[in-house]
Amino acid sequence: MATRWETRGEKLVEDLQNVDTVAIEALANTVVQEIIDAYPNSINSRKKPLKEVRKAVESAFPHSATQASDNQYFTDSGIGKVGRYQHLALKYLTFRREDWNAIGDDARKEYIEETSKVLPVIKPTLPTIKDMNIEQLELDIETQQIVLDAIAQSNLSLAEFIQQACKVYAKTVTGKSRKYADDDLTGVLTAELLDANNKEYKTHPKKIEELTRRAIAAITKYNNEIATEQYQKWFISGTTINALTGSRVQSVNEILKSYRENIDTHHSKHVLTAYTNRGNGRKIEDEIDLVAMVPDGMDL
Repeated sequence: MATRWETRGEKLVEDLQNVDTVAIEALANTVVQEIIDAYPNSINSRKKPLKEVRKAVESAFPHSATQASDNQYFTDSGIGKVGRYQHLALKYLTFRREDWNAIGDDARKEYIEETSKVLPVIKPTLPTIKDMNIEQLELDIETQQIVLDAIAQSNLSLAEFIQQACKVYAKTVTGKSRKYADDDLTGVLTAELLDANNKEYKTHPKKIEELTRRAIAAITKYNNEIATEQYQKWFISGTTINALTGSRVQSVNEILKSYRENIDTHHSKHVLTAYTNRGNGRKIEDEIDLVAMVPDGMDL
């Protein structure tokens, strides 16, 4: 289950489609303020939410060596200090306001030197599980109440309850993995894997990877054989595959790493970038019928 801020990051990615630089700044600032408002008295608690939101944006809008859009800006901070162009939203998704004005080589150099200064290391007192409170779990209101009710009925402390819950869930996950370890979904019809009411495959651990593999094949075939004009071709990303399969963008992006070399070769062949399909009002699911193009996983 996605966390509150992973979901907020995915929503931000949707909102960033086809907007100008002014709107990008406003959308990013809104998210930053939401995080600050959610943790008004704990600066450290804001770090993970911001990281999750930034990760969603970075996954949906990969950085590039050359500027591919006006919605990118140059930076050489972080990631090994390698110069690159990345989405403008990342410039504003930060609590370091001084970074916003780090424009130009001299300013960037000064900023990096300043932030790279070695500060004395102060080892904090590490909290123990007994110090934990339920707010730290960052649950939604409904789930938090369910957990509180369960703790009350179990006569366990929060720490003991979490330990037991981890134990039970770990056994469930590993048990399911062993159960499906030898399953091969290549012969299963695509329509069955996409059917949300199909109990046999709805939670199958190999379902997302198999659907991602088929979606890549469908987009590749469409670009190679059906799209006759450059503007008709589609860039392969977590977002486009999500539109075809319904799988979570972040889960798909992890799987795409295994196919990166072939995908990059395909993109180079057709001169496709993450900005190829922006602003034209088209939806990939209206043009590519995954079930019709790849009815099963055989011979891909």
